[in-house]
Amino acid sequence: QALQSSLQEQQKGLNYLSTTVEGLSRKAPAEVSQSYQSEVEVVLGRWKKLSALLAEHCQKLEERITKLQRFQNDTKTLKKWMAEVDVFLKEEWPALGDSEALEKQLEQC
Repeated sequence: QALQSSLQEQQKGLNYLSTTVEGLSRKAPAEVSQSYQSEVEVVLGRWKKLSALLAEHCQKLEERITKLQRFQNDTKTLKKWMAEVDVFLKEEWPALGDSEALEKQLEQC
């Protein structure tokens, strides 16, 4: 959000530049006016490309942050489960040879 806010602030500056060049172009000779317009078009083109690229990268970053949070939650759950299994295995010997009893013990985890 801070990045988007900064982008909006920069957009204001770009709008001012565009308006100023437009005003100067009306008063300047044709050659100078054309030169100003060309330079501003280059700047506006770059701005448009960079803004689109930035938006795309922000979208990807948000998606990856969401995936990371999911992964962290899953890791936390797995660690908790592993700790419970560890406690279970240290407290009780599994019912070796008795597959039904072993299954019930494992379900308790």
